[in-house]
Amino acid sequence: MSQGDPRRLGPYHIIARLGPDAGEAPAVEPRFIARSAAGDRTVVITAPSRELVDDAAYRERFRGAENARLLGGGRPPLWLAPVVEVSGGETGQPWSVTPFLPMLSLPAVLEANGGRFRCAP
Repeated sequence: MSQGDPRRLGPYHIIARLGPDAGEAPAVEPRFIARSAAGDRTVVITAPSRELVDDAAYRERFRGAENARLLGGGRPPLWLAPVVEVSGGETGQPWSVTPFLPMLSLPAVLEANGGRFRCAP
C-alpha cells in the first residue's frame, strides 16, 4: 500500500491494495482488499482518486450506481461481480464494495500450464 492509501473506508479495514499483474494496464480507480468490522467478510473496495472525488459528475455516477443496485433486484451478468454496497461519499471518500473472489490472472494460469491449455480428450 502507498502512503496516501486509506486504512479504513466505512465499516471496512483495508488489508492491501490490488495492483495490476505484469502486462496489465493499471486500474483507473484504486482497488483494495478489505475485511468487514466483524471480520466475517472479505471484499474488494473500489475508491476513486482524489482528482475524481472533486468531479461533481463523477460523484453523481456513484449515486446512480447505488440507485441501480437498490432498484436492480436481479442478478448481474455472470462476468460481473455484484456491487453489494455503495457510499456516495457525501461527507468524504466515495467507495463501492464487491465480494472478493480469489482467482489467478490469465497470464498466471498460462504460465502455470506451460504457456497453453491442454484440452481434455
